[in-house]
Amino acid sequence: MAAIRTEAPASRTRTRRARPHGTGRGSTVSVVERLAAIFTLFTRGASELHLRHIAGALGLQRSTVHRYLISLMRAGLLRQVGVSTYGMGPLLIQLGASAVGALRVVNLGESYLQRLVEEGGETSVMCIWGGHGPVVVRTREPLSKLVQIRVAVGSPLPLASAQGQIFLAWHRDAAAMRRLLDQLVPAERAGLQREIEAVRRRGVAVGAQVVEGIRTVAAPVFDHETVAATLAFVGTTAAIPADPNSGLAVALREAAARLSRELGHAGREDDAPAAAAGNGGAAAAVAMGARALK
Repeated sequence: MAAIRTEAPASRTRTRRARPHGTGRGSTVSVVERLAAIFTLFTRGASELHLRHIAGALGLQRSTVHRYLISLMRAGLLRQVGVSTYGMGPLLIQLGASAVGALRVVNLGESYLQRLVEEGGETSVMCIWGGHGPVVVRTREPLSKLVQIRVAVGSPLPLASAQGQIFLAWHRDAAAMRRLLDQLVPAERAGLQREIEAVRRRGVAVGAQVVEGIRTVAAPVFDHETVAATLAFVGTTAAIPADPNSGLAVALREAAARLSRELGHAGREDDAPAAAAGNGGAAAAVAMGARALK
C-alpha cells in the first residue's frame, strides 16, 4: 500500500487549472460575506432575529447558519435572547458605539444637543442615516421636568418620522430614496412626497406620526457634501407646537445651521433656509416660542 502513488498523470497535471485561493464554497471570503449578511439583517430595524428568519434571508440550511451564530456568540458579536432567537452582542454594540462616536458630526453635536435641551426645555435628539432610515445616536432629557420623554439610543425611526422626512428631502442618493418610497403603498407614498416638498420649503419637518400624543420637530445638519444628521425636539403635542415657524423650530434651524457651518457646509440657501431668528441664537428663538405658547 505504501507504494501506491497519489500523483495525477503528467498530462492531467498540465491541463488542470488551479482554483484561486479563497474563492471556494467554504472559503474565508464566502464565510465573511455570509457573516456580513447576518449583521446586515440587524440594520433593518430588528433587534432580535429567529434562526428561521436568518436562514431564509441568506438562503442557507438552518444547521449551517446555526454554526455561524454559535461562533458569533462565542466572539461576543451576538447573544441568544430566546429559543433560536438572537440579538446583538456586547462586542458588536461596542463596535457600533465606537463607529458612531468617531463621526465628527456626533462629537461636535453633543454641545448643541445640551444647549438645546437647556434652552428649549424639551428632549433633544440627534439622528444619522442608517441605510434604511434614521437611527437615534444621541439624546438629552431636560432634568428640570418631572415627566420626561426618553428616546432610546440605537432606535430606528420610520421614514414618515420628522427625521425621516429630513433625510428623504436632502439625501444625496436620490435614487436610493426613491426606492425606499416605492416600497410604500401609493396613498402613503403620495402623502409623504407632499410632506417632503413642504419640508424643503420650510427647512424643518414637524410630525406626530410615530407615537400618539408625541410630536417631533427636526432640522437638517449638513456637512460639505450632504445631510449628515438631524437635530430634533421631541415632546408632547401640547408642548411642541405644530407651527414650523415656532420658537422651538427656529431654535433648531439656528443650531443646525451653526453646526453645519462648523462641519464645513457652505450654507447654500437651497439646502437650508436661513433661520428666522437672525443672529440672536437659540436662546432668543426659544424665548420667542415660549411667548407664543403663553
